[in-house]
Amino acid sequence: IAFCVAAVGDWPPDVHPPNVSCGHTLDIQVIPRNDVRPKLGYMPQKEIRMPEGSWRVINNSMLLVTDEDTPADKLVYSITSGPSNGYLALLPNRTVAASTFSQRDIDDMLLLYQHVPRGNNLG
Repeated sequence: IAFCVAAVGDWPPDVHPPNVSCGHTLDIQVIPRNDVRPKLGYMPQKEIRMPEGSWRVINNSMLLVTDEDTPADKLVYSITSGPSNGYLALLPNRTVAASTFSQRDIDDMLLLYQHVPRGNNLG
């Protein structure tokens, strides 16, 4: 926006209006608002097969969410009900169950599923 500034007031008839100051600018940046829900991407791999007691990295071919105006590190998953025979963890510490993780964690291949066989106190 370009604009001029002038003092406005009741000037006596013998006083000329003040000088006008022009050439000022104000840049306006419009930031898109987050008005669209994140989208679950196409997931060709909806099932994971793995040996009992092992672990497997969850990558973005298995789980992918995108949002046009939100970076991957701000797309956060909260686990509301964990797997019945194992847990999700974030590398490098695969022995601690994660309660949240981000799409960036998935993209960087840091999320894994650790299977815990039935009968184990951890499962």
